Amino acid sequence: MTQVPSGLLPALIAYYQRLETDPGESVAEYGFSREKIHFAVVLEPDGSLFGLNDIRERNEKGKPIPSLHLVPDGGGRAGIGLKPFFCWDNTGYALGRDNKDKPERAAAMFAEFRKLHLAQREELAGDEGFTALCRFLEQWDPARAEEFPNWEEAAGQNVVFKVRGRTGYVHGSEAVRSVWLKCIAAPGEEGSVAHGISLISGAEEELARLHPQISGVVGANTTGAAIVSFNLAAFESYGKSQSYNAPVGVRDAFRYSTALNRLLADGLRRARIGDATVVFWSDHAEGSEAEEMFNLFFGDQLSHGDPSEHAATVDRVRGFLSAASQGRLGDLLKKPDAPFFILGLSPNASRLNVRYWLAGTVGQFAQRLARHASDLRIEGAPDIGDWFSIQSLLAETAREKSEIQPQLAGNVSRAILEGLPSYPEALLTGIIRRIRADGEVSWCRAAVLKAFLKREGRFEVDVYLNKEHREKAYHCGRLFAVLSFAQKEALGDINSGVIRRNLGSVMAMPGIMLGRLEKAAEVGHLPKLDGDLPEFIRDELKAINVRLGDDLPRHLSLHHQGLFMLGFYQESQYLDSVSQQVKQRFGQKKRWRTAQGEWVRSRLEVRVANTLGKYKFEYTYEPTLLLQEGDERWPDFVVRRGPSRDLFIEVLGMDTPEYNHTWAKKEDAYRRSDITRAGGLRGHLIVLDFRQRPFDESVVYDSLRPYMTVAEENSTQHQPEADYD
Repeated sequence: MTQVPSGLLPALIAYYQRLETDPGESVAEYGFSREKIHFAVVLEPDGSLFGLNDIRERNEKGKPIPSLHLVPDGGGRAGIGLKPFFCWDNTGYALGRDNKDKPERAAAMFAEFRKLHLAQREELAGDEGFTALCRFLEQWDPARAEEFPNWEEAAGQNVVFKVRGRTGYVHGSEAVRSVWLKCIAAPGEEGSVAHGISLISGAEEELARLHPQISGVVGANTTGAAIVSFNLAAFESYGKSQSYNAPVGVRDAFRYSTALNRLLADGLRRARIGDATVVFWSDHAEGSEAEEMFNLFFGDQLSHGDPSEHAATVDRVRGFLSAASQGRLGDLLKKPDAPFFILGLSPNASRLNVRYWLAGTVGQFAQRLARHASDLRIEGAPDIGDWFSIQSLLAETAREKSEIQPQLAGNVSRAILEGLPSYPEALLTGIIRRIRADGEVSWCRAAVLKAFLKREGRFEVDVYLNKEHREKAYHCGRLFAVLSFAQKEALGDINSGVIRRNLGSVMAMPGIMLGRLEKAAEVGHLPKLDGDLPEFIRDELKAINVRLGDDLPRHLSLHHQGLFMLGFYQESQYLDSVSQQVKQRFGQKKRWRTAQGEWVRSRLEVRVANTLGKYKFEYTYEPTLLLQEGDERWPDFVVRRGPSRDLFIEVLGMDTPEYNHTWAKKEDAYRRSDITRAGGLRGHLIVLDFRQRPFDESVVYDSLRPYMTVAEENSTQHQPEADYD
């Protein structure tokens, strides 16, 4: 098993080492950093000024953006002290002028910049570029900076130096790099360097007084912010000042900050969730295969422009989740036990808050995401619906993304990524509040409700409609969905319908509201419907009212309101699909009504259903059955008798190669779930095969007789079959 670093800084240092061994990454070595540079000061060999060149790049919209250059690392700046950088800096230090309208401060900055470089003049006497830079600093008048034609754009920006006619920049010569490394390795002034035991390496080494700045966290200072810092005496202890309170070697401080800055600049390993900037990575190269996949969950990275690319991405994610849930991740990834890390950072003035820090393996996080996707899975969702991003989920709790509560975003992320037993209560509150506000129960909101209730475990929830649900709140939602459907079919889409006018009050007080709405539908809506639709709706209302009984709940708690809305959504999905078949008068999809008032797919199923009813079998038509390995099947009829005694009845009426192949797969799924003709742990499979013969009631009777109760056997008096034309 791969050892997973538990600490944040050791994990970042391990990532730096991964980058360091990859030639394609071009990671900065100790003493150097990649910085944003805007302009180049071009010098003549004698040190005179030639010009100020704009070396910025252009993005796809033509907007200038700074280019990244590997320069001597200046470390962080703190307070109001003066600290110049070597061979590069902002114009305040490098030219003695900036855009802050403080000429005296800028003059002092330039003086320190000049002093730093002239101190190395003798050491670098043989380097033509550095010699030209020193000559320039000796003769430069900062007041001339404003003579540049492009000064307004350059003021305050970072600049480097270049000698006209020579390739490369002054800071890039081997001699300059070598001298710089000597400078940072040499002991400084008395008391300026501290040695001690590093918390990272456990060895005695030079400790970092200030840790390098971290850039790229949304909302933090644009110049960077510290993740390790101590700026007040109240935070210090044992007489130690600044970052000596958390002793880390200078090289390790450089490594972790370089790695974190690289992650924050990498769009494939960075996402925004609420107010937090989230980075995720593996310190093993083999773990990079999973980093792109995780980016799809954290951000909104799907390609919707190209349908084929979108479909391919969805298939990849589906396969990833399926492999994770079934323990087959090794089939897709070289190293599923590779360490994997997730860091959430939020801004806090000039510092950064660690919102959450999670360490594990690729496989562990993949399994948690697969569980989350399974919890969200619901009928009616598009392809993306099984696994839509965390950011999209949070967006359903607010009108605008900017209104997402930071605390909620962090807690939801932790619940998903740590595999916690429940989602935060505020998630349910936010979804219910948005449903009340706009009267819309979209598939994504229903998916969140279903996921919340499933993980909480108080109520039974399914992917599809459950007509046998035990909770009345669920059936209240179903009843409201039928009434809303009846109004829509009778009056069409109207601006102020049942849903928008009454949703909030019905979901809170169904016992008071539903009776009134049902009477209004009977008088005002059902008489306006044509064909079989009025009878279909009345049968559906009757079946739901049987489940509800006479005692409707007068008030629903917040959790029961979530169950109400889930019942509303799933019944609406059922009505949308079945009602089209009820309204269709011709063709194979027409629904037929049984004597019990149910609507089934074929006349053959009507006869079977009526036979079951005649012998007092209490059955459910086409309930969703989740078999092993996630297979979904819809038995034609199920008679509930208890564990290992349930009867699963399948009616076969067609004899075509395609139909027979489908049936063979379905029977195999039953077998794998221990539902067999001889009787398995999950129940008995009864197959009524009418492919080669017409319907015969005696076949149904003979197949069911071994399982009949005394009451059912006493009701075997023959009754003539009805004609179902």
